[in-house]
Amino acid sequence: MEFAGVLAILAVVFVALFMVGLDQKVSTAVRQAVCTILGGAGCVPESPPEAEPYEDSGLADREIFDAECDTQWGDDPVREGDDGESGNEDVDDAFANLGRVHDYYADRFGHISLDGDGGTIRGVVNFCDPAGVRGGSSFWDGDQIKFAPGAADSLDTAAHELTHAVIDNTADLEYQCQSGALNEAIADMMAYNIDPEDSTYGENRDGGAIRDYSDPGIYGQPGHVDDYDARDNDGTAQTDYGGVHTNSGIPNRAYYELVQRVGHDRAEQILWKTLTEKLESDSGFEDFRAAMLESARELYGEDSNEHAGVDGAFATVGLDGTWDEPAQAGC
Repeated sequence: MEFAGVLAILAVVFVALFMVGLDQKVSTAVRQAVCTILGGAGCVPESPPEAEPYEDSGLADREIFDAECDTQWGDDPVREGDDGESGNEDVDDAFANLGRVHDYYADRFGHISLDGDGGTIRGVVNFCDPAGVRGGSSFWDGDQIKFAPGAADSLDTAAHELTHAVIDNTADLEYQCQSGALNEAIADMMAYNIDPEDSTYGENRDGGAIRDYSDPGIYGQPGHVDDYDARDNDGTAQTDYGGVHTNSGIPNRAYYELVQRVGHDRAEQILWKTLTEKLESDSGFEDFRAAMLESARELYGEDSNEHAGVDGAFATVGLDGTWDEPAQAGC
């Protein structure tokens, strides 16, 4: 038997004996070693990008305000344009992180700022809801990115919220039901691309991580369509607009699986083409799968590792083109 054949058999035995139960980093390393020997659709062809690869180039047009946990913060930003550091740590952290996210979109996709045309990025740190009570959530309000106290230094929070603005200016996914869950998930996917060191979201915030793309169930999200949260949608936050923050775990896990198969560099290009060219405002999960397959085929070919990777990743969460979605009032 040729030496390469021996190596192949040893690799298969190694995986069979040790793959189950390994932590994520070791598992990925094992998968990469096997890929080098065997190739195939389950492989990561190259290492993910280094964690937090972008430094702030200074090219982003930004204005950062400090709400100081109040309802009014005036019209004058604490830091803007080419100002130097303000000395306000929260403001400077938000300024830098939003600049890094801006540079990611510009470098990877040629998309400049929120609108693709260099518009001003506005952020508010220490936003409390209700006012006077530290806490609450960060969010994009359609004009500004509001950072809850303790979130300004979180790169993936900046990436997630800025991506909501990018989504508004591209696919404009309706913020309810499956399209809303896709809106939330794509914001997470881009955050994972920008901050790829681990599979969690929010780990650098004061309260710690709140989602894990590799295992959504850790934080109470479904990771498979069999567990889809079919809650009613009454158009309010009380019903989470039909479960947008829970059901996002399903496409999140599919994207995590895709990254394991093809690497961040190819996965993000498939995702970007899908977001900007393939999705409609009311697209659901099966629409997303079909669009990702089409994007992979157009970018890399139907017989490619990337196309097979998309198919396999979505099959992991029960999306194969035949899912019969549950009835969901208000959707």
